[in-house]
Amino acid sequence: MVFADTSDNKNTELGNFFITGGYKFPINNDWTLQPSAFLKSSDMMFTSIQMDLTARMFYKEDYWAGISYRTGDAIITMFGLKYDRFIFWICL
Repeated sequence: MVFADTSDNKNTELGNFFITGGYKFPINNDWTLQPSAFLKSSDMMFTSIQMDLTARMFYKEDYWAGISYRTGDAIITMFGLKYDRFIFWICL
């Protein structure tokens, strides 16, 4: 039983794979360091891999600043704050 003609099927879509992780390291009662990494690949043979490495420093969990590096692309600085139930941040 044949439901479709698959003889001409030339699938050109690539799979996307993502791995992410991070951890919060308390330095003292006020300061916390949070490094993280994000690894992504857009094909099945992992020939095109890109990684984001990020480090953020929190002060009393209400204010933070950080830096992020994307392999072969950009360096980003980040600043943020928490006010009531809202979180605001800017990346430059």
